Amino acid sequence: MVYSSRQACLESGGRCGFHETRRSRHRLHDGKNTYAIPWWVIKNHHVANLDLDEEEILITLCELCSSASAFDPRVDGERLYFRIVGIYNGTHILGDRETGTYWLSFLGKAKHGPHEGKQLRRRRIDQATWADWLELHPETQVAFEEAGAREGHGSHHYPGLKAFSPAIRESIQVIDTRLPSNALILGVTVNGEDRAYPMKRLTRKGPLLQDQLGDQRIVVFHKPNTWMAAAFSRQLDGKRLDFELNDEQKIIDRQTQSTWNLAGVADSGPLRGKKLQPVTYIMEEWFIWVTHHPQTSIWPIKKQEATTPATPGQ
Repeated sequence: MVYSSRQACLESGGRCGFHETRRSRHRLHDGKNTYAIPWWVIKNHHVANLDLDEEEILITLCELCSSASAFDPRVDGERLYFRIVGIYNGTHILGDRETGTYWLSFLGKAKHGPHEGKQLRRRRIDQATWADWLELHPETQVAFEEAGAREGHGSHHYPGLKAFSPAIRESIQVIDTRLPSNALILGVTVNGEDRAYPMKRLTRKGPLLQDQLGDQRIVVFHKPNTWMAAAFSRQLDGKRLDFELNDEQKIIDRQTQSTWNLAGVADSGPLRGKKLQPVTYIMEEWFIWVTHHPQTSIWPIKKQEATTPATPGQ
């Protein structure tokens, strides 16, 4: 996780994440342990080349667009080390020190250089407040930084704050006014199809939303009025699960009545210990999502949406 006066969390190995108490953090899971990296730690660096329990992890953060991602930093068997080298299309762009290739910070795709066209393997990442993250992962470990790191660069930022620098604004290639630019969304990609789920709409919908994106049935778990949201395939061991809330407002699957937590893990019932497979998702602001996914749909789907053009930035 990453904390600050707002905090976020990342998880590696299976997942990474961000959380807030009115503090936000990034959270990492390596399959054995969970790690929280506060915003106020990583906002001073924006990029972290980490080794956690013998797992190599690349984490990126842009506090201006509320984006964070985590990737496997190996390409063709070589460990790459990353740093910020400039600004591109609404955020920073990364370069690896070994080959000088430029990489899109939150897509993990090589834009220019010897590795052009190659794709880093994405690791799961979530955003949340410290309180929400700790409730879900009480045994989490937390990255340390001296208290003074809370101040200075980026210390006033938090997810959804409308704040563009002139350089960021001028670099944006696609402007789409279907949502406010700083609206927080959960962006989901399945087999090349993209959909944005506005966080405010998820809050009104409640803790779960079942949908179909492309040829895949998915479910979105969300804790209302928080940043905690994740998207999963509804297929488990070759069978489709259907989800609903029980009388206690807990998420259960209709087939076995097992209960599920927001991490996509069954915590009671016949499926206890089973894990849903995450699909590709990221929580970030609308402007950064749409400039990198200009053909995205928005939930709920409206007929006129298909004819709403995205406008190139000036």
